[in-house]
Parts: sequence; C-alpha cells; structure tokens
Amino acid sequence: MSIIKYALPLLAAANVAIAQSCSASTTTIQNQGDASAVAACTTFSGSVAVATGAPSMLSFDGELTTITEDFTIVNASNLDSLSAGSLQKVGGMFRMFGLTTLSSLTMPDLSQVDDLRWQTLPALQGITFGSFETASNIFIQDTAIQKLDQLNVKMANTINVANNQFLTSIDWDITNCTGAFNVNSNNANGGLTASFSSLQSVGGLFVSNVSSLELGALSNVNGSLAVSGSSIKSLACPNLTMTTNGLTISNNQQLTNISFPMLKEDNGNVAVINNNNLGGVLTFPALTTIRGALNCTGSFSGLSIPKLNLLQGQSTVVSTKSLGKTCAAFGPGGSLVSSGVIRAKKSTCRGATKSSNNNNNDDSSSSSSSGGGSGSSSSSAARRLEGAFASTGILGVFAAVLGMF
Repeated sequence: MSIIKYALPLLAAANVAIAQSCSASTTTIQNQGDASAVAACTTFSGSVAVATGAPSMLSFDGELTTITEDFTIVNASNLDSLSAGSLQKVGGMFRMFGLTTLSSLTMPDLSQVDDLRWQTLPALQGITFGSFETASNIFIQDTAIQKLDQLNVKMANTINVANNQFLTSIDWDITNCTGAFNVNSNNANGGLTASFSSLQSVGGLFVSNVSSLELGALSNVNGSLAVSGSSIKSLACPNLTMTTNGLTISNNQQLTNISFPMLKEDNGNVAVINNNNLGGVLTFPALTTIRGALNCTGSFSGLSIPKLNLLQGQSTVVSTKSLGKTCAAFGPGGSLVSSGVIRAKKSTCRGATKSSNNNNNDDSSSSSSSGGGSGSSSSSAARRLEGAFASTGILGVFAAVLGMF
C-alpha cells in the first residue's frame, strides 16, 4: 500500500511533464535532444521553431504526426539535413528561410500545410514528400530544387514559384487557385516544363521562362492570364471562356501557334505582342467582347475576330507582313469602326506596304480616326501602347506577391 501511495503521485507528475512537453506556445529546438522530445509527441500543440545555432542534422522522426501551429526554420546556417518521418500536418506556416547549406529534406508523409513559404535555400536540390495535397498558400523562391512534382497540391489560395534557377518540372493536379498563380523567372535557360492539366479556375495566372505549358482544362480566369518570355511552341486553352482582367501573350520567340476557340469575353486588354515566329492569321473565333484595348503586333498575316461586337478600348494591329483585308475591319474608317463595334476614337492598322496608294482594303492605314496620322506617328503610337502593356499587369502582380515575404 505504501508503494502505491508514493507511486501514484510520481506517475501523475510524469504524465503532467509529458503533457507539458507536447504543448507550448512556441518551443525552440536547440539540439537533437530538443527535436527528439517533440518527435515523441503524436501531436504537438503550438509552434516549433529551430534555433539559428542548430546542428547540421535534425531528425523529428518518431511519433510526431501533427504540429498544430507554425514550423519555422530561419537562418540556421549549419543545418544540412532535416527529416520528420511521420509528420502529416502543419496547421500553420511551414517556413524555411536563409538555410544556405540545407541539402536534404525528407518528410514522406506530409500532406497538409496551411501556408508553405520556402525562400533562399540555395543547396536544396531535391525533396522527399509523399502525397502532398493541401496548402492555402505556396511560396517557393530562390532554391536549387529541380522538380516540384511531389508538391501535388489540389487547391490553393495563392501560389508563387519564382527564381528557382535549376527547376525543370512542375506537374500538378491542381484544380483551383482562388488568387494569383505565378510561375516566373525559373530556369534561366527556359527548360522548365509546366503541366497544370486539371486546372479549371484561377484568380490570375502569370507564367514566364517555360518550355511547355499545359492548360487543357482551364475554363475561367478571374483576373489576368499572361504568358511571356518563354520558349513554348504552342499555347492552347481549349476550354477557356472568360478572363476578367486581360489576356497577354508576349515575347515568346518560338511560339508558332495559339488556340483559344471558346474564349467569349475579356473584361480587360487583349495583347498579343512581339511573338516573332507567330505567323498566319490570329483567330479568336468565339470572342464577342473586349472591354479594354486590343494590341496585336508581330509578324502575323491577319487578325480574325468574326463575332466581335464590342471593343471599348483602342485597337492597334501592326505586323511586319501583309495583313490582307484585316485593316478593312480594324483600321480607321473600317467596318468595325464605322459600325461602332470599336468605341475608341483612335485605331491603328498597318502591315507591310505594297505601294504608296494603299487604303483600308490593303495593308496600311493611318493611326487616327480622322485619317490624318502619318506612318511615323502610327509607329510611335504602337510602340507606346506596346510598352504600356509590357509594363503593367505581370510586373505589378509579381511585385505584390514577392512583397508578401
């Protein structure tokens, strides 16, 4: 009886100590002993922060499946390897920043993170994850990661993947991103293949420096769609019906084909500019409404928007090739101007000039609605408008997203 009398309080105290070790506002990991204590918990209630002076290897392998709040590793300059073999969920932010020597990240069961933010991980080339499916926000910048296929997130609020110079592949089954989805300035050699074949809806999609882009299921862009500075040869959105803030396809020097057969309405600007190998007739067969401006410049041989019934902004169509009958519709005094489809006071349409007597039915027309503009003023106006398109939309959103770090 006496043994039981003294043993019971000891057991109770031990249970209290164990409970306390699995719950804290923030526990700081200074060494492997601290990591092992957290790893002994099935659920750690609170945040886990790795100290800047942590050792080169940290293992959270054990019973740990859930961290209810944040998991943060910032400026731990000695950390080379991080593992958490049973971790499945981080309820808050999983942040890694300034880990200049981290080269191994192993979390084979991690599938849920509320906010994933990785930045300045120049030695991290590969990650070992399982079926990663859920994250509200994903920001991955300035890493050496080569493939992000394992982060196969299904839904997200905001995504920014930028400045990962060795990245060669992103293949995700994501269906919906409610906010901005940015894939920019990765792989300076343009060797990144990006496949989002299940993506149906996005709050704005901005892509650059890719060699291929798959958007076969995309039907709605609640913002801007911009593809620029890439080595893609084809861009097809067979199911896209609407963008709410513009379509921009620019400076893709190997692009030879675009296809938007279902696009009916664009509530911003439509710009197809400086895609020098994009020839033939640019065609938007279902497009009825452009609430901003239209700017098409390049080396194409015509523009066809047969169902267009409203263009609220200025129309600029300029090509180094003959435009055939295009200017009879889009030029000053053309059918779309005279009928009121083009509402702006100015329109520009100019192709390769065959003779000095061309009119709107040939390849060249002046830049003002009164027909008084000269060829040089047309060129200047086109360049100014082209510059405006190039400097808005994409760069503004990039700056806003990067500023979230």
